[in-house]
Amino acid sequence: MSSIRKRGNRWQVQVRRKGQVPVSASFLHQKDAARWAREMEARADRGELVTFIRPGATLFDLLEIYLERSVARKRSAYVERYIIQKLQRQPFSTLAIDKLTPGPFAAYRDLRLEEVAPATVCRELGLLQHVFRLARDEWDWPIRENPLEKVIRPRLPSGRMRRLKPGEEEQLIRACNTAHNPWLLPATELALATAMRQGEILKACWSNLATDWTTLVIPETKNGHMREIPITCAAQNILKGLPRSEENSSTEMGRAMSNAYRLADAIGGLVVLIHHLGKENNRGPRGSSALYADVDTAVKVETRDNLISATLVKQRDGRDGLVFEAKIHHTVYHPVTGPQTLVPVVGDLIVNGSNGGAKISHPDLIMAILKDTDGEIEKTELRNKFSELCKSKSPHDAFRTAIRRLSDGKVIELEEKPRG
Repeated sequence: MSSIRKRGNRWQVQVRRKGQVPVSASFLHQKDAARWAREMEARADRGELVTFIRPGATLFDLLEIYLERSVARKRSAYVERYIIQKLQRQPFSTLAIDKLTPGPFAAYRDLRLEEVAPATVCRELGLLQHVFRLARDEWDWPIRENPLEKVIRPRLPSGRMRRLKPGEEEQLIRACNTAHNPWLLPATELALATAMRQGEILKACWSNLATDWTTLVIPETKNGHMREIPITCAAQNILKGLPRSEENSSTEMGRAMSNAYRLADAIGGLVVLIHHLGKENNRGPRGSSALYADVDTAVKVETRDNLISATLVKQRDGRDGLVFEAKIHHTVYHPVTGPQTLVPVVGDLIVNGSNGGAKISHPDLIMAILKDTDGEIEKTELRNKFSELCKSKSPHDAFRTAIRRLSDGKVIELEEKPRG
């Protein structure tokens, strides 16, 4: 609404509208003031006046609100969170919402095109545009104009059309036959026979296969929709050659493999095998079903030079559910007969089975080394062993912190040897 009043020998007019910055002016004649007031009210109706944003609100704040309200509910939450955190580190994130123009985003586009593919840049700009649209249309932020709408997107290249050339399928099958992973060959053959994605193959369950073996249903695919896949005769033969199990769990598989890769990274190694232990060993590899079934199972990790190996063992004890036991060994070589025995370096490090990705704490790692050496070890040697097994980027700082915690808790007492 507008208000007109006389102050001295001039007429002062002010136009106020909720969510917009008030505007005012002074005129010598009342009719000029009334005409200007009508013009400003018409502009306010069209949303052309400067909008009001809460003081100090920046793009960083808006992205933080988007993270809290929208991202957590999405299947791709971890991807969007990574993109948003990168955008929050850019200089334009410190600008006030009402001061943003297309210029900073166009400059960011040109800079990013020197580093990443056009599709990545389009994805980042599209996310920013979606955030502004959401704030304006659903959260009632008085944003008059979306600055990303005027930023030209980079041209995307034509889609890649790659087909297997003559002889390449045979080479692929031969390579799969020589792989340590026993599931690589049937997974590759199934992908060739059905055009299924990797994620769809990993989510396939016997319960979703039709009784006549003609179709396979994947309840949730990459785009979030259910997909019914026709099963050809070749695909049927592949499936019939696989072991039957209803114990398949991609979550359990992911947790176990995550632990295995973490151990491999810690010793500079490579995951090479998943197999049963004990009585089930003669049944051969069975992959994720073995990890979930009520049997002893191991994920074995080896270094590329075969000097160190690590095993992640899962056993069901009937009381505490899953118990993961991580062991790292050194292989002792004989000059004539080759490898002889595995001598334990660290053993009996229990990881909570409820979270397969749990890490062994630094104090526990020190206690395990002390246990394996019966406590007869110098502090320098203990620190060196800790540094070899610790994944921390700063193992010396982590060692000092762990030693201090153990000392404060009166768990251990280490004496420094006098120099000289």
